[in-house]
Amino acid sequence: MPAVRVGALVSLAVLAQLLGFLVTLAAARLLPVESFEAYVVAAALFILLAAAAPLGSEKHALRHLPALLEKADLAQARGLLAFGARQSLGIALILTAGVGAWALLAGIAPDLRSAVVITCLSLPAGALSHYAVEVLTAAGRPVQALALFRVAVPAAALALIGLMAIAPVAPSGAGGIAAWGIGWVVALSAMTAAIARALPPGWRAISPAGDRTVWKREARPFFIHRLSMSLFAQTPVLMLELMGAPAGDVGAYAAAAATASLITVLATATNRAYGRELALHIQSSDAKGIRRLLAERARWLLPAIMVLLVAMFVLAGPVLSLFRPLFAQTGALPLRILAIGCATTAFFSLAPTMLKFGGQNAVLYKLLVTAAGVQLALHVILIPQRGATGAAFAQTATMLLLYGAFAILGLQVRRRKETVLASQSDRAN
Repeated sequence: MPAVRVGALVSLAVLAQLLGFLVTLAAARLLPVESFEAYVVAAALFILLAAAAPLGSEKHALRHLPALLEKADLAQARGLLAFGARQSLGIALILTAGVGAWALLAGIAPDLRSAVVITCLSLPAGALSHYAVEVLTAAGRPVQALALFRVAVPAAALALIGLMAIAPVAPSGAGGIAAWGIGWVVALSAMTAAIARALPPGWRAISPAGDRTVWKREARPFFIHRLSMSLFAQTPVLMLELMGAPAGDVGAYAAAAATASLITVLATATNRAYGRELALHIQSSDAKGIRRLLAERARWLLPAIMVLLVAMFVLAGPVLSLFRPLFAQTGALPLRILAIGCATTAFFSLAPTMLKFGGQNAVLYKLLVTAAGVQLALHVILIPQRGATGAAFAQTATMLLLYGAFAILGLQVRRRKETVLASQSDRAN
């Protein structure tokens, strides 16, 4: 991959994380503690619903669309695009109706209820944006995809949350969620136009083709993995809320998680480009290309991760005090614990992709189910006694176990593939 593209992706990733950090910081300073709690809980719910709505069709598109476009198979490509878009929108509308009705009927706090309802109203645009960003990446525009998805959305949210400070009405958690909703609408419009320009000329005139039943089956592993990862990330906030933790603990954990995520965003951003290249190497059974790609990624990623990890250990208190002094006291240790987990998941973030692309779905499912059980048990045991620190420990312990297993199994899959290819080459010679 060209160094210029990697540099652009890393720069955008850092900018995106800074914008996300500033949005969380602005919301924490502007909102009362209880309203900030409503904001972070509704935001966690949105992430879960947006991850669920496409049912894996977004990562499935990233896996198959590059090869279809390279072969100029526009009928299959258009069919695949239509399949994912319809599925994302349809499931999003169902979730909007179901969760929105629950929020209106449940006996929850008024600000949280309003925030959840607005989250549901924002979901169709958010779910389609999650699908569109992978399609734009698969079409060879990872930099533009990242700019629209991870920069434009938080930039719009930050501007709108800033306007809440001078608005004639009192700021609320629902208002903060509405700012994100408007950002998703803007990003979706821009990505839709970008996709139309990125695809080959005349693609709209091609009749779609393809087997939806096959695509649904192929997308299932991507759905299970993506939803599981979202659950792992958002469960701590939701469990803190469900188990009655103080609003300060919920806010402190959210602030610590937003800061620690600076590490993971470096990996997830560039994985949009590496994921496309990896798909092409796997499609052509290019074992050397896979190994070269992973080595290239590790050379720049590992030093960047170590620098950020050290910075978070040293500056945990001062950084969290920017949110609220209370968060510095409650969240410094959770931030350090979460940073360790984020560093691990960032470095090994392509390992589960290797397992999925290698057809190791049964193993993947078992690992995810086991990890989910471990995380839930740790939350139930630790949150009542340790609050935000307990939630952070449960999260990090789970990620260390899960991604350690991913890395070991992914390496085994790659070595088996290389052995088979070498044997085939020997027989041919």
